[in-house]
Amino acid sequence: MSNTHVGAHPMIPRFIRLFSVPIFLGWIAIVVIVNIAVPQLEVVGEAHAVSFAPEDAPSMQAMITHRQGFPGVQFQQLGDDRPRE
Repeated sequence: MSNTHVGAHPMIPRFIRLFSVPIFLGWIAIVVIVNIAVPQLEVVGEAHAVSFAPEDAPSMQAMITHRQGFPGVQFQQLGDDRPRE
C-alpha cells in the first residue's frame, strides 16, 4: 500500500473540512431561529383541532343515542363490552 498522494483534494470535501465549525454553528443558529420563529407543534395542534368523525356520522349518532339511553354507563375503551363500576 503506497501512501502517495495524486492531485489536490476535491474542492467540496476540502471546503467542508475547513469550514466544519462554522457549518455546525450555522446549523445550530438555523435550529434556534426556526424554534423561535415558528409556533410549536402542540400550540398549532390545539388551535386547529378537529374531530376525527363528523357529528352527523352514523357512528357518532350511535354513540350519542347510546349515551342518552344509558346516561350513567361509561365503557372503558373501544370494543370493551364491560361497563365500569
